[in-house]
Amino acid sequence: MEVREILTENYESIDAEETISKALSMFKSGDVDVLIVFKDGKYMGILTERIIVRALRDPKTKAKTLAKRAPRISPETSIYEAARLMFEAEVKHLPVFEDGKLIGIVTDEALLLAAVNTEFSSTPVKELMSSDIISVSEDDTLAAVLNTFREHGISRAPVVKDGKLVGIVTMHDCIMTIVPKKRLTRGAISEKKPRLGIPVKNVMTESVITISEDDDVRKAVKIMVDNGISGLVVTRDGEIRGIVTKTDVLEAISKLGVEERGDFLLELTPGGAGFDRKHVERELKRLVEKFRKFLRRGVVHVYFRRHRRTFRGQPLVFCKIRMRADGKIFIGRGEGFGGDAAFHVALENLERQILKAKELEAEAWRLLEKMSLE
Repeated sequence: MEVREILTENYESIDAEETISKALSMFKSGDVDVLIVFKDGKYMGILTERIIVRALRDPKTKAKTLAKRAPRISPETSIYEAARLMFEAEVKHLPVFEDGKLIGIVTDEALLLAAVNTEFSSTPVKELMSSDIISVSEDDTLAAVLNTFREHGISRAPVVKDGKLVGIVTMHDCIMTIVPKKRLTRGAISEKKPRLGIPVKNVMTESVITISEDDDVRKAVKIMVDNGISGLVVTRDGEIRGIVTKTDVLEAISKLGVEERGDFLLELTPGGAGFDRKHVERELKRLVEKFRKFLRRGVVHVYFRRHRRTFRGQPLVFCKIRMRADGKIFIGRGEGFGGDAAFHVALENLERQILKAKELEAEAWRLLEKMSLE
């Protein structure tokens, strides 16, 4: 399927020199999901209400400052390629151009709904979910939650009390509590610190929408789209088993149209960080070779995110390596000053996980052999 079948004209354009105050007024005036930023007729990027709120900038800041570069696609682009570009660029909208003219946009929801009309729809949620569960306590402060989000590179987390699920909190919940939309000014930003001490239970959503790990992708996408949410807590017999998000589904869709020529497909999201790509590829190849019989084949995604903090000219960088191999999922995280340093911390964590899983599998085989002999 090509994106021409699912594109929409639900967007507006804005000049790069306009202010974000003007952009916010455009979002409030109608049913507009995204603004396409142009400068002298040249495409610069996209702007969403969420990008503006997260940036916490002066309303007089110009649109070009916050415009996020989203890859341009054509009407002939396949939904699989569009999903890959959206996933790698970490955006929810892609502008569609034909003969140099903007003719529409494609949204993440449109891609998800198109994909679940294929055989992919019967895929169980447990094959896509992240089982590396990061939860927070209902008594944690917003400051603690935001630190957890930053440390682990996530934007939502289940809230627990005595080991039981009592709610869910998202980055959006925290941001909108710290800096309400109606007070998006320098004064409001300077007053955010006291709000950071608010406990999560005052902000979280108590009625958590969950899904069973045995339910299929079609059901997961329908629930997320119908409820206007980006992720679901996955449970089994009332116990939290993981989280599945729109991003997880997009990642899976991006693989449907790809013929893997090698044993592993590597994807990189630079996130504004500098790193040695060849070194990253060599180290991952070494890891795969070391555990080849155990891992077999799969997909590795390396995600970098640059922070503002620096030390001796090197920015603090967060790195997450997610490996999906032969039905198994491994995630290594790390931080360091410079992309290469962060990558090595994440790689060490990933290797320890793989080694532990390999040892557990070997032990299980030994037990089975022992039982069969008895």
